[in-house]
Amino acid sequence: MSVARDTLVCVHAHPDDEALFTGGTQARFGAEGIRQVLVTCTDGSLGFDPKGLTPLDPLHDSAATASTRSFELRASAAVLGLDRVVELGYRDSGMSGWPTNGAPDAFINQPVEEVAERILE
Repeated sequence: MSVARDTLVCVHAHPDDEALFTGGTQARFGAEGIRQVLVTCTDGSLGFDPKGLTPLDPLHDSAATASTRSFELRASAAVLGLDRVVELGYRDSGMSGWPTNGAPDAFINQPVEEVAERILE
């Protein structure tokens, strides 16, 4: 018979939000033996790209940005001692008012019920 462990689940929109917002909390509870699960909803493709270009720059490389941010997310999770990282992979919506908000596959346009079900999984 196995005993269920307490689990802390943190859900963020972007890779790197864990470092900005909940990293300290996650590290603390992880050190106390609490199982840690991190869910990121978007691919983070609209962050600064590897050359430092903003997503508003026509030369911005969103594919390289998503790849870099996923790699950095895994490195952050290792430092924080997280047990599981789940990347839902929705397209980054960008900031409020950006033209990217209108993309049908952008995170902002996904049905809440669908996202909630995927997080629950």
